[in-house]
Amino acid sequence: MRNPALIADELRSMAHAGLLYSGNVYDQHRYLKLMELSAEVAQLEIPAPKPELVKAYLQQATHICPLMGADAVVIQDGKLLLIRRKDTGLWALPGGTIDVGESVSEAAVRELFEETGLRATPVRLLGVFDAKVWRGRSLMHFYQMVTLLELQGGELQTTLETLDAKFWPLDGLPELDEGHRLMVPHAIKMLQTGETHLDLLQPSDLKAQDPPKPRKRVQNARYHLVQGLVQLLFLLQRTPLRR
Repeated sequence: MRNPALIADELRSMAHAGLLYSGNVYDQHRYLKLMELSAEVAQLEIPAPKPELVKAYLQQATHICPLMGADAVVIQDGKLLLIRRKDTGLWALPGGTIDVGESVSEAAVRELFEETGLRATPVRLLGVFDAKVWRGRSLMHFYQMVTLLELQGGELQTTLETLDAKFWPLDGLPELDEGHRLMVPHAIKMLQTGETHLDLLQPSDLKAQDPPKPRKRVQNARYHLVQGLVQLLFLLQRTPLRR
């Protein structure tokens, strides 16, 4: 079963699209209700009162998109740099969320310095990883942009965000954090082959279909409302809501 928080995030996105694009006052009322229901579903994973979640959702009055993070791959003497996270105690690539106005490479360089004290320059993109495909633990839809960096200087150290930072042999990596357990070995493979990773649809997911028709936002908004309610009902049949 899908993570309830990810379902709530998808429902929230549908509700926002409806509130933005639907000109029907009755549909807008329904989308606001869908927003409240998505907050209630989110409570299954996020320990916050529903009114606070709804308020936070409504403050983001824009089209909701997946979050993006930048992770850094740094190699020295054939060893991979990893940081030990404070929240889980497990090891991961240095990285974090991309700030507004930053490029992917700028974010990777900044996160590396903030978490390890090392300075580097970007070399190339190793891959774009969809966290829900690679078993990430984010409670929202999240893409990880993994970038190869070349070390330039600095002093390796622990910071406020890490318990430790260390270079590890590629054939002797420690226990990795859940979101990096599958992704890191694959990123190393991309480093070795010179390829760049992109998640693709599996052949079984590819279905013959007519060419897409032009979108009509108001009509499409109602479709999203029905789709969101169906997902919500499917979830409610399987998971008791927290009261």
